[in-house]
Amino acid sequence: MNAVTPVGDVVARPRVATVLLIVFGAIAAIVAVASIANAADDGPLLGCGVLAAIIAVYAFAFAGYGHRFSRTTSQKAPSVLLLTWFAIMGSLLCVLGVLVMFFVSVSLGSQGTVVALILLLVTFVVSIASARVLRAHVLGAKAKAEVRVTGD
Repeated sequence: MNAVTPVGDVVARPRVATVLLIVFGAIAAIVAVASIANAADDGPLLGCGVLAAIIAVYAFAFAGYGHRFSRTTSQKAPSVLLLTWFAIMGSLLCVLGVLVMFFVSVSLGSQGTVVALILLLVTFVVSIASARVLRAHVLGAKAKAEVRVTGD
């Protein structure tokens, strides 16, 4: 085995994280449609539905990155700093948004409380899976940099 060949986590691809992002993005999209459809009866459901749509877009965006990273390593990937910022800010804003919608729904006695709890679970899974995609990208970028430095 060549000493420069990356082994272990460096060659790991985010396949499982990508599948989780697609599944939980679909769950968030279904919650968004159902919440927006019932927003006429219950006002906070509109906020929950919009937030669920944002979480679905965030999950599908990272699923696209994960699919791209798992397929080939020769494509030009986004910078690590940009992807890190996107992962941190997206996760932070989604979690804070869900918590705000939960407290608004509780204070108004809305059905949005249950929706916000579902979205909180979805947001945690999406945040962890997007961090796994980011980790695979960082390790892949580090391995490419090491290969360039050694001249292989």
